[in-house]
Amino acid sequence: MMLPEILANVIRFVITRGEDVERAGWLELGLGGRIRPCIMTARDTPWPYMFVCKTWYDALLSTPHLWTTFFAICDGRHPDVPRIASMFDHCLRRSVNEPLTLYICSSFRNWKEADAKNHTIVFNMIKRAYEQKHRWEDVRLSFHCQRFEAPDEEPAGQAPAPIEFNLQLKDTTMLKKLGIDISGTERFASNPRRGRQLALMPSHHLQLLRIQNKDTNILLPSGSGKPLHFPNLHTLDLDFALNGTHDQLWALLAASPNVVSLKLRLSFIPPHGPTSITPNTSTLPFFKLHDLAIQANSTIQLSALLDRWDFPSLKKLKLLWFSLSNESLSEMTRVFTMHPHSIDSLLLDIIRIPQAESLEISALKTFFRSFSELEHLQVDSVVRYYIPDSFFRAFTKMISRPDAGEDDQVGTDVLPRLKTLVLTASSANILVGDRSPGVIKNVILACKQRYPADFHIKVQQDDYAPSMCGELQLEEVAVRSLLEDMDVRRCVSEDFSVYVQVKKDEFQTWMDSPR
Repeated sequence: MMLPEILANVIRFVITRGEDVERAGWLELGLGGRIRPCIMTARDTPWPYMFVCKTWYDALLSTPHLWTTFFAICDGRHPDVPRIASMFDHCLRRSVNEPLTLYICSSFRNWKEADAKNHTIVFNMIKRAYEQKHRWEDVRLSFHCQRFEAPDEEPAGQAPAPIEFNLQLKDTTMLKKLGIDISGTERFASNPRRGRQLALMPSHHLQLLRIQNKDTNILLPSGSGKPLHFPNLHTLDLDFALNGTHDQLWALLAASPNVVSLKLRLSFIPPHGPTSITPNTSTLPFFKLHDLAIQANSTIQLSALLDRWDFPSLKKLKLLWFSLSNESLSEMTRVFTMHPHSIDSLLLDIIRIPQAESLEISALKTFFRSFSELEHLQVDSVVRYYIPDSFFRAFTKMISRPDAGEDDQVGTDVLPRLKTLVLTASSANILVGDRSPGVIKNVILACKQRYPADFHIKVQQDDYAPSMCGELQLEEVAVRSLLEDMDVRRCVSEDFSVYVQVKKDEFQTWMDSPR
């Protein structure tokens, strides 16, 4: 083996891979919208090695598989956007016919005339990527362009054109992983689905599929051709609008019997319509399903859909944007009582608690009884929503041992295996004082009584803007009052820990055993 071949093989092991990019950067376009940029620079492999010497330079330029990865996850106004276009062209040219890993994700919130240059650059990069679809192996394309500042006025400059995206899976013979989230410009898209179509066909290569825009028109095989089948698909992430029928969603799920991780964002239209529209087919067997995350605008219709599934291997469940009420708890209890499962991790991502004061402890108990193997529980809240103190009071009473004379078996049949509890709370609920209810403190004390050993509690503060309390911000005052409370400190031991996090990733405090 010659030196250039040895060099190329060594450098290949330090090339940035798709999973590395996905961990390092992301683009969220939901409520609030957040971006963590991850952009290829001259410091990323293989670029730095070109400057060692002419031998290395020639070796790298003559090795196509070293140029197959490109990534740019950023806001559309990022200053590096003009620079990355030339790097992208270089990667496409030098990779020749090798399979490509491409992550191009960008968003223009509140598009302005000054954004035209960057918009054109990103637009052209996605067009260039699309022209290379026969070489796609691991591809994420995400592009959003939202309306102008003054939507009732005519734009001063040329309007951004919606991206037309018509992809047929039969043209992507190398494809293993695909993520698509492309929408047009709201102001000019009279027909949101026009020009954004994904035609599916059976594939033995496809391992991951993400369709994160419900305006993408998914075309399924028709006629007497082979039925849709993805035997090696392990990750499926879908955003669907269900308007009176589940047929399209059902066909995709039925084609993915070996899926391990499934995430669904379902919009039932209308959300309070009839529930008798589930497909007249046999139950879907998801025998390998391990992780399930679901966001839906109707708990009743969601439960009707889940009634037709089998998921005996399910370990991790995330109920996203969950409206916590006696009715929704009852529906989910019925589903997870009827279907055998092995769920040991549950996330409740609460969007609201209608009539919080009327939340019945019995409904909460019955719900958690359907998760007899649960070890990890997280109760979170979506952006800009407080979890009311009434929920924490109900939870405290649920896990507390019954008073003398009460006929309740809570000590044995509600969350008997719980080891980790993560709660998101407001400063007011964390604060401990003469005029403060101290609801989080009461949760900690109840957990100590119920789970005296091998137990961990994490309390994280919600994302609201800070309030002032004297010279210190309220969130710091609240955390210190909890950590300095002697009743709480007496709970802490080597195998019972309390972890308090302020403002999520900004200020963290670990509470050790008292010395």
